[in-house]
Amino acid sequence: DYAEAFYNRGVALKELKLLEDALTSFDKAIDLRPDYAKAFNNRGTALQELKRLGDALASYDRAIALKPDYAEAVYNRGNTLQELKRLDDALASYDRAIALKPDYANAFNNRGNTLQELKRLDDALVSYDKAIAFKPDDAHAFNNRGNVLKELKLLDEALESYDKAIT
Repeated sequence: DYAEAFYNRGVALKELKLLEDALTSFDKAIDLRPDYAKAFNNRGTALQELKRLGDALASYDRAIALKPDYAEAVYNRGNTLQELKRLDDALASYDRAIALKPDYANAFNNRGNTLQELKRLDDALVSYDKAIAFKPDDAHAFNNRGNVLKELKLLDEALESYDKAIT
């Protein structure tokens, strides 16, 4: 009846891609400690990998209800909403995650991806630039930035971004 051990076991199983087993461990941790926000968050990421997106959202929502300032759960919720193509909701989640953690490079990057899907290319560039400012070696952000610049027909700048992504 040691919730932390079940949680850690779930994390290890998730890393091994034994997602159903990970869920069982997270559920046991939650049974033992119903206020375990981290277990709900990691349960959500396992559910998301299993493409059980509605269940993942519910798990993130529970984590956030337990810990309203849980930036990672808010960010993960945004990722699920983006996967569901609920882009405005995803954008709101990323904005909230950034409000909670202003230097959250991954949230800025995924915010940029959402803005790009919404065809708000100038805003997407701003988000990618912020992601890069907080994480200067982020190849994904440089690549994504290059894609927006290419879409804007700024090919020389796009090449610079791609070069930074691969070096």
